[in-house]
Amino acid sequence: ASFFSARSFEHLGPFCDRYKIAADYDWFVRLLSHPALKVCHYPRAIASYAQGGASSDIRALFAEVFAIQNQVAVYQEPDWRSRRLEALQHSFVDKYARLEEQHRAVAARDRRIGKLEGRLQTLEAEAGELAGQIAAMKTSKFWKLREGWFGVKRRLGLPVDE
Repeated sequence: ASFFSARSFEHLGPFCDRYKIAADYDWFVRLLSHPALKVCHYPRAIASYAQGGASSDIRALFAEVFAIQNQVAVYQEPDWRSRRLEALQHSFVDKYARLEEQHRAVAARDRRIGKLEGRLQTLEAEAGELAGQIAAMKTSKFWKLREGWFGVKRRLGLPVDE
């Protein structure tokens, strides 16, 4: 949370309604640039907020943030521009590396799925063969003798181990 004195708003004015998402960022930049205002940091969480709302639209949020940065003098200084470009380059490399890692993970997952699908086809074929063998066994003379023997055991009240 941030708290400001009425004097801060007297010097800086209200939030700029041109920005629908980053108006507070614009106001903070103006605050930090103002020589007559003092900023203090109190390292304690006073409030928290839930995700969602307009600021969760990352494209729209950063479009406004970058528009603000492009208009503020401190962001136009060579040192700041150099650091901003360097940060952008690092961000690009990091995102590209994460994309490559995800690509490798997806490819590995697809290979595992392919192997599992092949194993499943093999098991299905083996199950089909076993079902055919069982069907053949059920039509044999031995199977009929076996069923007859189990019937006798049931009538005598003996346990039937099928």
